[in-house]
Amino acid sequence: MNILDFIKTIDGGSGASEENILLFEEEIGKPLPRQFRDFLKLTSGGNNDDCHVDGFEVAISYVGGVAKDSIHQLSEARNVYQVEDGFRIPKDLLWIMDDGCGNAICIAFCGDNEGQIFLWLHENEYLMYDKSGNNLLLDYTSQNAPNIEFVAKTFNDFIDKIELFDESEY
Repeated sequence: MNILDFIKTIDGGSGASEENILLFEEEIGKPLPRQFRDFLKLTSGGNNDDCHVDGFEVAISYVGGVAKDSIHQLSEARNVYQVEDGFRIPKDLLWIMDDGCGNAICIAFCGDNEGQIFLWLHENEYLMYDKSGNNLLLDYTSQNAPNIEFVAKTFNDFIDKIELFDESEY
């Protein structure tokens, strides 16, 4: 699928302004990877019931954005996964979408894997704690976390893996 076809499947509004993107980049302390940044200019994110990621047992239900009218704000997801509850998602990753069941699609926004896409599996989140219940995630990155799966080298490669559900299979 291409980016414009994917955007048509999202029940959301128009893209973010440069100002909104810059404010979010200031919040995370880094510029966003270029391909994802360009995507944010085209859509505010929203709900999606039509797509899945080929090769992975994951649908795309929620798509994040930074526009003022985004119903799934990237900054709110960051607060849930990386601020309020500690680092549930490795610190080099940023939630950008999820499957509606707790599994997150993330983009690496810094480090050696910058721009790459990963799947964070909440079912294996328990692997992030030692026997005393201490969170070990501060030591994990997208390269070594036990509940992270590599999906694509770039955001555009990830978009290429998105397919519409084949309703004849259900």
